[in-house]
Amino acid sequence: MAGEPPVDVVCLGESMVTFLPSRPGRLADVPAFERAIGGAESNVACALAAAGHRTRWVGRVGRDGFGDHLVETIAAHGVDVGAVERDPRRPTGVYFRTAADRATDAHEVVYYRAGSAASAMSPATVPYETVADARVLHLTGITAALSDDCLALMRVLTARRPGREGRKVTMDSPRHTTSTGGSPATLALPCVSCGSIDPALARMLDSIER
Repeated sequence: MAGEPPVDVVCLGESMVTFLPSRPGRLADVPAFERAIGGAESNVACALAAAGHRTRWVGRVGRDGFGDHLVETIAAHGVDVGAVERDPRRPTGVYFRTAADRATDAHEVVYYRAGSAASAMSPATVPYETVADARVLHLTGITAALSDDCLALMRVLTARRPGREGRKVTMDSPRHTTSTGGSPATLALPCVSCGSIDPALARMLDSIER
């Protein structure tokens, strides 16, 4: 971003407040929850910052207490949060989960993210300048599944490559399959709740991790 040193990695996507149960059992039976934060992209940004890299998280949260908690917590890990948008109308997403069964690792997760602030990210709300100075742009398939606007944003950000020479675009997808040859440019990207990402986005990626 203008006037700031370039960053090593920009991570773009939704972060949410998560509520972890005080004890095992159905959500209907759990009496109390502990608040934490969740979000694959911001987790990567925090981990890389801890390893000494300059990172930036680009996201969108509500202008609410949960949004404050996310931004302040992620910033405390040394991540640049200057590009995070605050939505005055849409809320910060949250989710609840049960403790995993020790034998099967099965657990229940309930998301409250429909209409969240992050789902309104779009090419109109996230300037290209927020990622232009990064050596690496890191995304996940989950972000593309949030809304058509989010998918459009990812297409725009991955298609434009001016700025720092050699910048890479990586994606962490919950699962993926390859066509003949296995090139990242021909990967089909199944992701949570969205079927698959169109080839126009897949062709722009340098690396996909499962």
